[in-house]
Amino acid sequence: MKMDIGSHCSVSSCRKLDFLPFVCDGCKKIFCSDHRSSETHNCISISTSSPAEVCGISKAPKLTVSCSLPHCHHTDSIVEVVCKDCGNVYCLNHRNPVEHNCSSLLIKSKPQSIHHSSSSSTSSSLFQRKPQGPASVTLSAKVALMKLKQKAMPLASTGIPDSEKVFYEITLPKEYGKKNYPVLLSKEWSVGKVVDSISVKFKLQNNNDKVGAKKLVLLNSASDQLSMSAKIGDLVETNYPNGSSLQLEYL
Repeated sequence: MKMDIGSHCSVSSCRKLDFLPFVCDGCKKIFCSDHRSSETHNCISISTSSPAEVCGISKAPKLTVSCSLPHCHHTDSIVEVVCKDCGNVYCLNHRNPVEHNCSSLLIKSKPQSIHHSSSSSTSSSLFQRKPQGPASVTLSAKVALMKLKQKAMPLASTGIPDSEKVFYEITLPKEYGKKNYPVLLSKEWSVGKVVDSISVKFKLQNNNDKVGAKKLVLLNSASDQLSMSAKIGDLVETNYPNGSSLQLEYL
């Protein structure tokens, strides 16, 4: 008696009787265990479908998450990250509060700025400069004179003995930009000789020998004119010691 159990493989070169045959989802034919895959029986669905769709295998849809940051275009993330502070959804690149400019950061920064300003005012009051005493003023004057001596330009063509050296800071007339220059001169000179020497050194116009022309004169800090015949040594002994500032002007 012939038993009608199982089915023969659809591959012509096989035709094996299989009691547990397989049905291909692509071509709907019956195959044995050796030819059940689409590649082994050259399934016709391979040429018309993508590998992922052959024999009933469907391609799973891609899961994407849209980032809440306006300028972000990353949609390839499959992990949804919800910020615990602002509650918005972000991609992995912008999950940190700093990366997406979280509104919670602005709230937290206010007390910090207040604390910073108060600490700054406290520190500034602690390190506030105290008024200088006479000793500090004297020391500052000595340091300033030392710096003036290092930069001073000699007005004499020949050397001046150390015992005669005087150092002043001279401000040029406004026509020459009121620039300041430290100069070296002799206490044996008169104010008139100092004016002439400075005009030659800095190429200033000097019409002191012309009647009716503006005179180039030397002024003190109070804009009082110094006498042309006054001796520098006398000025040093009175109100204009070494390191004093004088100004040239046209009057």
